[in-house]
Amino acid sequence: MKKISTVLLAAAITFFVSCNNVWAEDDEVVKSLKIKCEDGVARACYLLGQRYRTVDMDNDTALAFYIKACDKGDMDGCNIGGILTQQKGLQNSKYWKDAFKLYIKACEAKNDSACANIGSLKYREGRQKAAIKYYKMACDMGNIVGCNNTQRLKR
Repeated sequence: MKKISTVLLAAAITFFVSCNNVWAEDDEVVKSLKIKCEDGVARACYLLGQRYRTVDMDNDTALAFYIKACDKGDMDGCNIGGILTQQKGLQNSKYWKDAFKLYIKACEAKNDSACANIGSLKYREGRQKAAIKYYKMACDMGNIVGCNNTQRLKR
């Protein structure tokens, strides 16, 4: 019985490992997205970022695609690019300054999540008034986190 369990476990591990390899290779959809991204389609660059972040768990490659998406006008790319950039550094580092630039571009384009993320960044920097300002902006756009954090910090 123990031998059968061991064989089944080994077969299951082999199956899951081989499935991951299938997903990691560029399929026709990924190839098409890469061509569209190179041709200037911002959303294609964003979707490639999503793919590399979630399927390959390759944040560096994902970040490059999010930044391309942002540069081409996709504000979700700016926001998630900001998150990945901020995660690379510590408070007041170059990475946080770069993250702020990505967030502010999206926030000014009315991306509520980016405004809330600026609020969080400013709060972690110890700048409560600035945090409230951006949380309130996010709240005014309907972001629940922004509303909750605005109320919490104004107490």
